[in-house]
Amino acid sequence: MPISKYEDYQPYLKLLLDGQKNILTKSTISRFCLSSGTSSSSKLVPFNNELKKEFQRAVSVWLNNIIRNFPTVLSGRSFWIVTPITQTNYPDSKIPVGFEEDSSYFGYIQKKLIQKVMVVPDEVSHLNNSENYYYAISYFLIKERNLRLISVWNPLVLLIIISKIIQYSSNLITDIEKGSLSFPVRVSEQVELIFKKYLKPEPVILLNPASSSHPLSFVSPMLAETGLAPNHGEILLCAADIKMSFLWPQK
Repeated sequence: MPISKYEDYQPYLKLLLDGQKNILTKSTISRFCLSSGTSSSSKLVPFNNELKKEFQRAVSVWLNNIIRNFPTVLSGRSFWIVTPITQTNYPDSKIPVGFEEDSSYFGYIQKKLIQKVMVVPDEVSHLNNSENYYYAISYFLIKERNLRLISVWNPLVLLIIISKIIQYSSNLITDIEKGSLSFPVRVSEQVELIFKKYLKPEPVILLNPASSSHPLSFVSPMLAETGLAPNHGEILLCAADIKMSFLWPQK
């Protein structure tokens, strides 16, 4: 095949957006995913069920390998971000544009199991505003006291989350203690109702920064100054392929 670039395919992608079939592939395009847009504007990536099954098979092998080599991940909950947050701007598309929930990239049985141990609920992935998205992730992440696995699609995402925890630390403490979720950018009543089932008042454990550190302070020591600390033991960080152990005061 000749060397080509994204712009060469844009006319065909436009036809697919308009609902035409048998363009670029004979397989049915179930949705368009968007590239992260880190180096340029986001690009449309056609996605079909065959590609989804390939992802699920690959993730299944990877997940089984983690469980076999790090069985302690089964003793707690997990934080996953499989896909980046993307803001879609294709209101007239005949095909959905954007990623599915992260749990959809697992097989049916695995999806049901993963949903039970995921710290951040699937509904967070539908928050289109990035500030609300990262605030919700920060909220569910820091209030979880038994985190065992962190898996993000890009290590920079973890840095962003840490910066948001630092930025909104006071608001996060208040929300956890009151059982509320105060999004930085106003959301609809429907969105508030969606998250209401996950909210309940909980005490916040504050550590003494002089004697303890936050499990994510290996990236940003400033995070320890917030005093926010889940009751973690051992955390497996998949983004950087590093296994880390931390000591925490017991309940």
